Amino acid sequence: MPEQVFDLTQTHGMLRQHGARVYCASDMKGWTSAYVSVQRERPFEGQFDAVEDQLIVLHRSGPARIETFREDRARRRTVPVGGIHLYPGGESFRIGLFDPLDTIHIYVRRALIERVAQEIIVGDPALIYVPPRIIAGDRTMRSFATLFEHALEHSDNAQAIYADQLAIGVACYLVRYYSTATLRPRGVSVIGFGAEQICALAIEYMTENLSEKLTLDGVVAAVGRSASFINAAFRECHGVSTHQYLMKMRLRRARELIAGTSARITDIALDCGFASQEHLARYFKREFGITPRQARTVDL
Repeated sequence: MPEQVFDLTQTHGMLRQHGARVYCASDMKGWTSAYVSVQRERPFEGQFDAVEDQLIVLHRSGPARIETFREDRARRRTVPVGGIHLYPGGESFRIGLFDPLDTIHIYVRRALIERVAQEIIVGDPALIYVPPRIIAGDRTMRSFATLFEHALEHSDNAQAIYADQLAIGVACYLVRYYSTATLRPRGVSVIGFGAEQICALAIEYMTENLSEKLTLDGVVAAVGRSASFINAAFRECHGVSTHQYLMKMRLRRARELIAGTSARITDIALDCGFASQEHLARYFKREFGITPRQARTVDL
């Protein structure tokens, strides 16, 4: 399934609520991994409900007086030009702005941060956490913001791909420098002890339910670990994702039934979890280089 385009409706709604003057934004550009906007914000105070994805706010002008609230405690400070706010996904926040301010808002998909984390941290990437904070003097993050701003000037597919790659870079940078995770030393397993056990539990569940419409949520429930963690275990032990391994299981089972029984190929396809005979045939040819009917002739 194609990734959903990242648009304004998936953000905190700060720009709509406070009547900011938006100069440019990534709406209608087909970006899937990031949402970026450049605007002039007016003074406001507001409470914003949590969204799933990470928000980064860069001050393009200043200094600006702001007030942040943590556990009902207010802290007022002056943020210089180039100051950066980090707002983690999954948390609501309250903030006050007392001066007009030019900003860049960058949202990065939480799912992307987890995918990056599974390659570079120790432990479960679903638990990755980038605490809320205000930072200054980070030239690398400011450079990312400038590159995103340049990408907004174009609407072609190449720029959409470029924006997605920039989002990967930002995700990696956040995990590397601002998350609470422990980075994995070079050559050390991303999963560590237990990867084989995790895969074994998942494979046992998939084997028992091969004819059903298996979902990753079902595997997650059976194993008791996050989808990203299970996926990392499969990549480490078997070199493929959980979904790819499941597909190979279904195809191997289908070939065994085709060769060893006289059952109709349509019935075999359904018994192995494929939507139809055509669905089976398409993946079967890709995996084995022959069609199911040719496999029955060859194997028999």
